[in-house]
Amino acid sequence: MNNPSCLIVIPVFKDAWPLHWCLKSVVQVLNTASTISAVALDNGSDSEVQAMLKTWAHPNLKIHRFDTNIGKAPAINRYLTEHYTLNTLPDTVVSLDSDISFRTESLLKLIQAVHDVPKLSMLSMRYVKNICNPEKNLYLPSKTWKGTHNQVFHVKHPILCNVAGGIIALSKKAFETLGLAIYPPHPDVNKTYYPDDAFLYDSLKKKGFKPGYLNGTLAMHWKSGPHYLYTPNDAFEPYESIAFPLTL
Repeated sequence: MNNPSCLIVIPVFKDAWPLHWCLKSVVQVLNTASTISAVALDNGSDSEVQAMLKTWAHPNLKIHRFDTNIGKAPAINRYLTEHYTLNTLPDTVVSLDSDISFRTESLLKLIQAVHDVPKLSMLSMRYVKNICNPEKNLYLPSKTWKGTHNQVFHVKHPILCNVAGGIIALSKKAFETLGLAIYPPHPDVNKTYYPDDAFLYDSLKKKGFKPGYLNGTLAMHWKSGPHYLYTPNDAFEPYESIAFPLTL
């Protein structure tokens, strides 16, 4: 069984502290799997964030800078349409917010699932249960999906709400259906931030894809609205245990 190729796309604007953990997760994956590459989309960030981007430099991690903050969805859409065609796009694409960290084995499992189960896309990891956990309405039991190589994946599908967009894997089949500008635009073209994850969720469901959260994976969300798991003056390393929890 071949490992699917993957591009991790990371929009970056502010908050260097959680970005440290995000990039540490990404670089650990890049050191493990040669089929995975990453690009950080620097949305006109400040000097502290730019310095953090350089801290975790890696041959397979590119930095693409925008002079101003154009927003998450517009940045991802623009980068993909300017640098890829459907023929050159990797097998999978992962959209990753810069305040998310994860375990390497979780990302590898996520990529494999969205690649091997044609109906799955906008597949997310499960999240550490804390005040920043974005999961909602996961009332129903997990659904079992069988992959093309007979692997079995267990997915929680939310009811009456979208899958959180912090870390999501998208299949190439989704791009072939929706196009390289995967995030539907806001009616106000000048809108920097909008519910892009909800827009994408609706588009994929209309095309017959099944978004959800993959059991057996784990991500850490470092901030959500007014809630933070850190303060700007915190040191990095003492938080190793909560950045990479031991239990799935």
